[in-house]
Amino acid sequence: MIFRIFIACCIYTAFTISCGFEAEESNDSPKFWKGSESGFEENFDYYKEVDDSSKPILLESETGNPYSGTLELNGSGKVTTKTYQDGILDGISVKRSKDGSWVEAHYMNGQLDGKMTFFDANGKIRTVMNYEKGKLKTSD
Repeated sequence: MIFRIFIACCIYTAFTISCGFEAEESNDSPKFWKGSESGFEENFDYYKEVDDSSKPILLESETGNPYSGTLELNGSGKVTTKTYQDGILDGISVKRSKDGSWVEAHYMNGQLDGKMTFFDANGKIRTVMNYEKGKLKTSD
């Protein structure tokens, strides 16, 4: 009986340790940064080349690497959530106002691409605009 408990404990310990090392070695989980405007300014920088046609690249101040992940900025009753890939806006961006209304926009490679939807404070859609590669295509 004691031998079985010992074996079970050894198996459990081995399983726990191996799972823990896997989680530590994996860098695949998406980053999420949450903070104020001042915290954002302390943790991130924008890099923009001299050429005005290039897109600004969001860099992590500490490492100088382009940021990939989600940012949530809180300030003055407004909340903005943006998704970045390699320092460029790519994915959904949501801006919420003090009054409860919000805007959802889709970005691809730093440009509006897809629907930009405006909601009132009750969640009712007010306007939908469709973009393709940064250019307005249609508006509802």
